[in-house]
Amino acid sequence: MNFVRVGLVALLMLTGCDKVEHGLDTADQINAKLDKLNGGVGQQSVAIPFEAMLKPEYGTVLTPVPFDIMPFAQKFAENTGADEIIQIVDLWMKKLNQAAPSQENPTPEQLEEFNHQQLQAFSALQAVCGFISDAKVVDIVNKQIYGDGRYREAADAMLMLRVHFLRDVMIGADISPIDTVGKLELANTYANSIDLIARFAFIDEIKFSVIALKPTISEALKPNVASLIWKKIKTGSKRSLKVTAEELTGNPVADQNLERDHQARMDRALAFVDQKIAEWAVQP
Repeated sequence: MNFVRVGLVALLMLTGCDKVEHGLDTADQINAKLDKLNGGVGQQSVAIPFEAMLKPEYGTVLTPVPFDIMPFAQKFAENTGADEIIQIVDLWMKKLNQAAPSQENPTPEQLEEFNHQQLQAFSALQAVCGFISDAKVVDIVNKQIYGDGRYREAADAMLMLRVHFLRDVMIGADISPIDTVGKLELANTYANSIDLIARFAFIDEIKFSVIALKPTISEALKPNVASLIWKKIKTGSKRSLKVTAEELTGNPVADQNLERDHQARMDRALAFVDQKIAEWAVQP
């Protein structure tokens, strides 16, 4: 079973189109090209999350956080190899930039439905890019960018989609406000993934654009993206996070130990944030 082919077919079903405009590749032409690609095995741990991400019932709420899509996107990202991930990114970006309504003269309602379908596909794609591991990111960069690979442009888009998702969806919405130590630690994890990307020397190449959506969604990586997110985490945690004594266990000694542990974790996490802010302050 060619899993990359399954991905394209599912996306075609979601977008409700079997053709593309502007003289670009048709679905059949892209399918023909897929015969030359190395498709993965459609294991249940991967195939089921992929199908679920694109089901209409899981696309009801997409902003600011696509809650229903995210568990499936995370499972898919964790169980799919880097080589397959970048092929999926390449194919989805092509479809998102070539798709058009299947109706010749769509009504406003049909256009609204079509745009929502595109937004669901985009939300699923950026979530997958956000949830892959840093190790897979480095693997893709080594093969596709440093190695000038077949999917270099898709790799650039993947990096920007990852930053977009981690910054705006995860840090900016999902775990906001940062009012627990666990949220602060998680924000640091997400920000560190953004930090990794912001340190690449080829940041001028890192960008994406989705023209099938109305309005169009596009972004290019800014050199200060990491510095800004670290400062946002520091400001947000100072405003909302405070460790206090709580009666949690019924045992005063145990509660005191928990308070000390929470305070120590918060201090370590904030020290890490300060370290990153200082590092970026001396960047040229």
